[in-house]
Amino acid sequence: MIQKIVSILVNLVNPDAVSQEDLLKFVIIFFDMFLFVISLFLILMLRLLKDKLVKVLLKISLVFIAVFIIFQIVVYLDMRFIEPNWIKPEHVTVSIPRLAKAVGNMKIVHISDLHVVDYGYRERRLVKIIKAENPDIIFFTGGMTRDDNSKEEIKAFFRLIKEFSPKYGIWMVPDYTDEFLFLQDHRIEQHIRECGVNILKNQGVKLSNKSGEDFWIIGVGDSSENADDINAAMWMVPIGEPKIVITHAPGVIDKAMDYDIDLVLAGDTQGGQCGLEFIRRQSAYIRALKYISGLYKVRHTYLYVNRGVGVKTSLYRFMCRPEVTIFNITD
Repeated sequence: MIQKIVSILVNLVNPDAVSQEDLLKFVIIFFDMFLFVISLFLILMLRLLKDKLVKVLLKISLVFIAVFIIFQIVVYLDMRFIEPNWIKPEHVTVSIPRLAKAVGNMKIVHISDLHVVDYGYRERRLVKIIKAENPDIIFFTGGMTRDDNSKEEIKAFFRLIKEFSPKYGIWMVPDYTDEFLFLQDHRIEQHIRECGVNILKNQGVKLSNKSGEDFWIIGVGDSSENADDINAAMWMVPIGEPKIVITHAPGVIDKAMDYDIDLVLAGDTQGGQCGLEFIRRQSAYIRALKYISGLYKVRHTYLYVNRGVGVKTSLYRFMCRPEVTIFNITD
């Protein structure tokens, strides 16, 4: 324990070396040690002092410390067990007149970063939320499993994705981990397609709504791994038609805003997994990002960054619930 504290203290002079999880542990350990010392001091004072009023005040102080410790335990349980599984249906209304003509009557659902470990409570909750929304189309912006090489996790992902069959299909763009799985075993990609998932890799596809209005879905590769080729993806897409780009990392927006695109959907960040800015900014990865979560407008293009469903490197979430995004595109 002491070695861990010293290690974190040393790394604090280099924020790039400190993870959010390490920083949270440091804060908790520091306060626990501080409260332990204060508690010992107060107990000692209770034994030594005779003044009744002072004793009452010392007892009140001990009660406050006990309440704080209980609060800390509750926060930990929330971060580790409650919030990572407490999926929020996030309803987002965006005014995009050109896009609304083609998809305005559609129920659009966006999911990202599932990072499936098994078919557990979180996955069942996800299925329940999406089925209750009854979407016309689902966009999945990558992040199938947590482990890069787990057959059990892949099986659990297949079981999950088979639960959905929207009218206009499921459209997926893989992240770098998904691509690694595809390269490792080409049958995985084939089986995903057999589950009804349309995988887009730097390419665009034209769809038509029931009124015959056309719109384009364009899948762009993971920009965090330099796999994005928006020129190739947009090659056959006519200027002036409604366009939705799906991609894993939000950095694609810096290129997409030059291509007359209406809406970009991305994930990757998990919203930083913490809603407290001063802790979130300790991550070098997050500090390098301009877009962390929620809706942005970059020039004439809207970007939405999904907080994701699962977790990857850290198992904690705090004030940053996982989400399923439901879009209402209006004119």
